[in-house]
Amino acid sequence: MTRPTERVLQSACRSVAARRRIASLVRKTEVLPSRMTLLPGTEIHYKTENFQLTGSFKLRGASAKLSSVPVDRPVITASSGNHGIACSLTAQRTGHKFTVVLPETVIDQKRKAIEAFGTRVVIAGADSSLAEVHARMLADTEGHTYVSPYNDAEVIAGQGTIGLEILEQLPRIDNIFVSMGGGGLISG
Repeated sequence: MTRPTERVLQSACRSVAARRRIASLVRKTEVLPSRMTLLPGTEIHYKTENFQLTGSFKLRGASAKLSSVPVDRPVITASSGNHGIACSLTAQRTGHKFTVVLPETVIDQKRKAIEAFGTRVVIAGADSSLAEVHARMLADTEGHTYVSPYNDAEVIAGQGTIGLEILEQLPRIDNIFVSMGGGGLISG
């Protein structure tokens, strides 16, 4: 079993490798200073991942994963939107045959954005967890590689490239605060 320090180093090395693979697929986003400060002598900066081509950090993880999968191997994911959009754009760029399983509750605008990339869309399940079960079943029966939005070492490494950029852009940073939703960003 690896010690926590070894796991951190392994994860950092994986993010460095992912950064090389995704350099042509994602933008290096700016860190912008805030006009607000909490304490005298402190600065707050924002990492502008909303300026990625798909509007979210999800493009990093999708690009890292798909760039590690042979192009002749079809890929599939479950998503309620942003991850599916990011994977769809990446698949279009890399030439992967791609399927997204969306829940029945998907926002129409997100479904249309995914379809605009030429992605095969399957609607299944009343919520995201049921869509994921269906996508994993299709991956097994159709021989696709499943791309998890939050539980895949390559996806996590792609999200970790944000941390690498922050450390380069703000080398004297003391703290990084991360919003948490499903855990895909904080894991990187």
